[in-house]
Amino acid sequence: MMSANIREKAVQLFRAKTGNSEALSRLARGVLPSGTSSNVRYFDPYPIYVEKAKGETLWDVDGNKYVDCRLACGPAFLGHAPQIALRAGHRAARRGTVFAEGIGDGIG
Repeated sequence: MMSANIREKAVQLFRAKTGNSEALSRLARGVLPSGTSSNVRYFDPYPIYVEKAKGETLWDVDGNKYVDCRLACGPAFLGHAPQIALRAGHRAARRGTVFAEGIGDGIG
């Protein structure tokens, strides 16, 4: 178990580097329990808020860089914004985005 002193120092360092996430968390707590829509995203003293992601890397709203070990809990197993998925999504989006009718690509 982490000693209280080490935990306090870690929290101080986290707070010093994540002021924008803290501000967003305060706003979010006004509309969401614990300031997040998912218990997986919450941690003490507040969650980080991601600005962008590429490959296995996340950047928070404070510019801090992280390795995303969760990869969206599975759906982003190729990483964030992989070129192969972006190209396929772009090709598909040119044909249309949502259809109430069936399409051939949905079979098989």
